[in-house]
Amino acid sequence: MTLEFIALFGRISVLPFPTFCLVRGGAVAGGTMFAFAHDYVYVGGNAMFSTNEAQNQLHFPAGMLAVIKKRHPYPSALRDMVIFSKQFQAK
Repeated sequence: MTLEFIALFGRISVLPFPTFCLVRGGAVAGGTMFAFAHDYVYVGGNAMFSTNEAQNQLHFPAGMLAVIKKRHPYPSALRDMVIFSKQFQAK
C-alpha cells in the first residue's frame, strides 16, 4: 500500500501539465506528501503542514523524502519537518 502511494506521487510529479492542490485545513503525513507532489499548492484558512512519522518512530521511504526535498529547498526546514515533526503554518 505504501509503495502504491509513493508511486502516485511520482506519477503526479511528472505529468506533462501543471497540477494544483487545494488545502483548506491540516495536511498531516500522507496529506502533506500528496500536496507537496503537486506543482502549485493553494491554501485557505488556517492550513498547516506536518509530518508525524518521527513521532511514531516510522521511517520515511526514499520517495517521500524526494517529495519533501522538492518543496523545501532549505536544509533547516527539511530537518525540522522530518526529524522534529515541526508543524508549518501556510502563512
